Amino acid sequence: MAYGLADENEAIAVEARQACIIAESEASKIYAEQKEEEVKILEHSVEELENTINVLEKKVYEMNDEVERHRLIRDSLELELRTLRQRLSTVENITDIADSENANSVQKEDSITRQLHNRLLELHGAYNRIRLLERDITEKDKEIKQCKEYISELVLHSEAQASQFQEKYKTLETMVREVQTYSLDSASALQVVEKSEKAQSELGVLVHPSDALRVCALNARLAAAESMTHDVIRDLLGVKLDMTNYANLIDQHQEQEILNLRKQINDLTEERERYACRPDGCRALKERDQLLSAQNEMLKVDKVTYLERGCRTG
Repeated sequence: MAYGLADENEAIAVEARQACIIAESEASKIYAEQKEEEVKILEHSVEELENTINVLEKKVYEMNDEVERHRLIRDSLELELRTLRQRLSTVENITDIADSENANSVQKEDSITRQLHNRLLELHGAYNRIRLLERDITEKDKEIKQCKEYISELVLHSEAQASQFQEKYKTLETMVREVQTYSLDSASALQVVEKSEKAQSELGVLVHPSDALRVCALNARLAAAESMTHDVIRDLLGVKLDMTNYANLIDQHQEQEILNLRKQINDLTEERERYACRPDGCRALKERDQLLSAQNEMLKVDKVTYLERGCRTG
């Protein structure tokens, strides 16, 4: 009777271990499916990062085109500024001739000289503003270079994260296969135990500690894989947030820089038109209008030549 009770208890213990192993196998299978879902989410995050990088590179190329266009406009304004300075120099020479020929109009000529001097000062101010604009464009080029370097670093970091993620995903797949293999081996062992009472008692002594150790080891490895997966998700989300913030910062900075450049160019253009529309205050300047017109035509030809050469160089 005592042997019968021992056999019955042993059978109950075997069934309990079998049920525990099957439950752990099902839990491992569910956990592996959850990990596969997380893998799909990570792959989607990597695709979003690649799309964000492509958008940033496109914006950098557009910003380079905008800067090049502003540089051409700046060169054109500098050429026109030199033209105006030459015209002012001619006007000053004509004023000197008028001083020697018209002694009775000294006061008027002094007034005209002051006006011309004021114009010259204004043109010098415009030239200084153009120099500041050129300096701003140089700084902008440096910022664009820094943006490109930062984007390259982000791309390298994303590639490294993707490589690490692939390695961790392969490790997780290996662990899932080991869990499945282990579940099949355990089920086969339990079937053999049920066939023989003697083998059943020996297997109960030998397998039980081994089962516990392997289950603990698998649980530890699954916990490590979960920690690694969460680390990858956190890193990818951090990179995505950094790139989103950086893209917004680039957009705001680019728009502000373009608005400032356009405002400065519009101010210089209006100032140029205002100088061109002002009437001359001296009769001698009107008498020399044909000479100035001829010189202006020559300067326009030189301007066109200079712009064509600048476009070919650009």
